[in-house]
Amino acid sequence: MNLTQFRQANFDALSAAVSYWDTLSGQMQGVELRLGPELSAPIKGQKWQGLSATMAGVRLDNVNKQLENAVTECRAIATVLSDVNGDLRKLRDELRGIDAEAAAKKLVIAPDGSVTWPPMPVSPGQEVTKEAGDRYTAEQRGHAEEIGRRIADLLRRANDADERGAAALRATRGKDPITFDSPNALGGGAEADAKRASDLFTRLSSLNPGELDLLRNLMQANSGDPNFAEALTRTMKPTGLYDATGLIAQMNARIAAGDKQDPRLADLKQLQTDLGNSLATASPRLVKDPAWMASMREAGREFVRVGDGDAYPGRATVYGYQLLGTLLGHGTYDTAFLRQTADEVIAFEKGAGKPSIWSTTLMPPPRFGLDLSRPGSGYDPMTGVLTAMSWNPEAAKGFFGDGGPARLDYLFKGRDPILDHIGGQGEPTSYDALGNALQAATTGRIPTGGVGLPDSPMLPHDDVMRRIAKDTVAYLGGRGGLHGAVPGDMSDSVANILSEYVDDTHRTLAGDSRGAKLFDEYDLIYATRGMSENPEAFRSLYNQELNYTAANLVTATTPSGARLEVEAGSGALGALDEIRTQVIKGQGSDSAAAKNWESKYLYHGLGGGANAVVGVALPGQLAFLGDFAQRRINLFTDGWYEDRTAEIAEQTSIDLERLHRENTGRLEGALRTWSETSPERGQPNFEVENEITMRHSMLNYGNGGERVRSTLGV
Repeated sequence: MNLTQFRQANFDALSAAVSYWDTLSGQMQGVELRLGPELSAPIKGQKWQGLSATMAGVRLDNVNKQLENAVTECRAIATVLSDVNGDLRKLRDELRGIDAEAAAKKLVIAPDGSVTWPPMPVSPGQEVTKEAGDRYTAEQRGHAEEIGRRIADLLRRANDADERGAAALRATRGKDPITFDSPNALGGGAEADAKRASDLFTRLSSLNPGELDLLRNLMQANSGDPNFAEALTRTMKPTGLYDATGLIAQMNARIAAGDKQDPRLADLKQLQTDLGNSLATASPRLVKDPAWMASMREAGREFVRVGDGDAYPGRATVYGYQLLGTLLGHGTYDTAFLRQTADEVIAFEKGAGKPSIWSTTLMPPPRFGLDLSRPGSGYDPMTGVLTAMSWNPEAAKGFFGDGGPARLDYLFKGRDPILDHIGGQGEPTSYDALGNALQAATTGRIPTGGVGLPDSPMLPHDDVMRRIAKDTVAYLGGRGGLHGAVPGDMSDSVANILSEYVDDTHRTLAGDSRGAKLFDEYDLIYATRGMSENPEAFRSLYNQELNYTAANLVTATTPSGARLEVEAGSGALGALDEIRTQVIKGQGSDSAAAKNWESKYLYHGLGGGANAVVGVALPGQLAFLGDFAQRRINLFTDGWYEDRTAEIAEQTSIDLERLHRENTGRLEGALRTWSETSPERGQPNFEVENEITMRHSMLNYGNGGERVRSTLGV
């Protein structure tokens, strides 16, 4: 169905067909209700016996059964047509909206769906510059491409709705074109679609391309519908969900072995995602059903065979929980469902002890992954559990808040995280997922999955969130925990947590005695040192500290308050610079590694964290913070680093002593620039107080570095 056909479609005729079939089902039911009392009962009531009586009874029973089937099939056809009619009418209304938008933007939609625009309107005698013409063309092209994409997507959904209806009608028709005999007269609606999808998942390995496309269609069309999701998960049961997840992985591996560009691979990946999303959508209802949750637990503890045998390049016998972990990586799960599932997975692996029970499924190592969407292969179910936690900050907060330091100790040291990458390369994927879950728990926001804070508004940090943040830093940096050995895959999450808690990070690193400190200095220095092995993570935190100090200067209400902020910021920056120095020293004689760290550190520009300093500046002030920093305090500009970039690229080693002298010299210059633009300038005692501020700031900068060296024992 193309755009012209869709525009010309007779929806009134479709509505009439719905009405006819609905009326017919009612009439058939009326005949069915009369058959018994008006025909069957009188004949049978006469105590008629013999061969003719028997044959008549059989014939009447067949007629009654046909009428029952007729009512079912007519209703099914009516509901299917009603579903298609409703879907297509919504899409027609959507198309009218697109048409109106296109007209308002002077765009022309052709019958084939292509979108064009007229020449730039020009008044008589008006001269149009090339720049203006190019600007008009670029703007209209952007509008046209957007409208074109929306029309193409709308037509795809219209054809999907048409195909869903056609497939349902074909299934309803049955094998005999004369009698009403269809056992698949499911009709329309979410539950009927769920039963069709469940049947297709059961036959997944033998589906033809059309059936595979229909399954994708059903899953996409009902995405987010709790009635469909509940019906699907209850029909398939946990065993069916796990079997389908493993079968998808198996089929993906077999097809990819022959052709990595096969279009079926994208369909299989999407089906696995849709199946996880369906379980997530149904989770608020399923968690209220103890029997279903018990069956999920029992199926999770049983083995599921994935793979075809010796002739197949790789096979695995995995626990149901490992397949559940793959599903948990998709969608947003109910908090209670997620907490109960996490507790059950942990209880199962704890009971098995070490080595990890999940590693038994990796002998011999399989050559294909279970999870088609995320890094790693999906053989560690805790990766899925923790990924789901990162998408539900409330669940993550409860999980870590209730567990306390013991929870961290178990996740880092108590369990045996497996190297579930195919080939065993890299760190366990559970560490990255753990970092994201901790970030969600401490910030209340869904992580970006990399260095940098989310764009969503920063939320107040309640007591539980702050306690989790404190416990996390204490474990990462403290002697009883990792003592600075931060897993590399967690460094981005640690930097993001410290960046969001920049007020507490700043106060501790600065040695600021004003107010209570959330983080212990020893723990924070070691945690930051470990995190800083990742130069981009370090730079992110460093930028946030620069922005935070600048914001404090903007909002200082008195000159003396501004001086205190300069002095405190100097101490924090001195500590961070020393941590950076120790990281580069830790590279030893590997000058190439040191240069690599430095080049990555220099690569990203300042400013990304300014919008994350919420609650520090007054409304509207952060809008000009970058300009303020550039003009008034050179300390907060990339000029601090840019003039060294070319030099460092040519160095064969890093002269850390010279680097330290340069940093202190630049700080002194930045402070003098700040003082030259101070509103206090010209007031009595300004020069004296200014020199005191300068000395205190430089002293604090040095003290910050000294505290780091003392803590690290260097």
